[in-house]
Amino acid sequence: MNPVIVNPLSVSSISLWTAFVAGVATFFTPCILPVIPGFIAYFIADREKGILRSIVNVVGFVIGLSFVFVNLGLLSGIFGDIITGHKVWVNVISGAIIMVFGLHIAGMLKIPFVDRMSMNISVRREKGNNFFTSLVMGFVFSLVWSPCISPTLGSILVIASNTANIWKAGYLLAIYSFGMSIPFIISAIMADRIGALIFRIQRYQKAIERAMGILLLIVGILMATGQFNRLGALL
Repeated sequence: MNPVIVNPLSVSSISLWTAFVAGVATFFTPCILPVIPGFIAYFIADREKGILRSIVNVVGFVIGLSFVFVNLGLLSGIFGDIITGHKVWVNVISGAIIMVFGLHIAGMLKIPFVDRMSMNISVRREKGNNFFTSLVMGFVFSLVWSPCISPTLGSILVIASNTANIWKAGYLLAIYSFGMSIPFIISAIMADRIGALIFRIQRYQKAIERAMGILLLIVGILMATGQFNRLGALL
């Protein structure tokens, strides 16, 4: 009898796509989009040394950013494994939390303590930026941003804990971080042209948030009714 080999990173495609889309959408939230001009200034300070320098620095930034999120995912996986014996109730509570966050992001429900959270951080334009300083900057930014983006990040962490597996949860948050990193990398590479584009995107910020909120609302309903994992198995 052949042994069954189980891939420790086998996560349903619906979870992966939800995490990826949520990561991309997080970039366009009121927490992050307003500070992008400062972010761009930081990465073009040494542009005369070549675009490769900017790319190396932004890669350092997203690695630092991802480090915190992935470790939060690992912790959520540990927590999910501990409570895995109460799967039905975990699904119901997790689904309810995601639905509340989804309604908040879509603008259909206000969570006062989340509304009061804001990211107060400035980015100084100075020469001498390198991979290490950008790495630290990404690490610090992720810590500061986490409370502000808690509805989106929290929803993905709930989905991650539902895997009840530390590696799957970490993998899911890595996908979330990857989705969030793509717009940052594009912004750094196209720094001289991205300002006008971001200004135009800001006009659709509410629509992006509403779409993300509705997506999380649907995910929450599926999870609370026990259909999320079944749908994931089919996909």
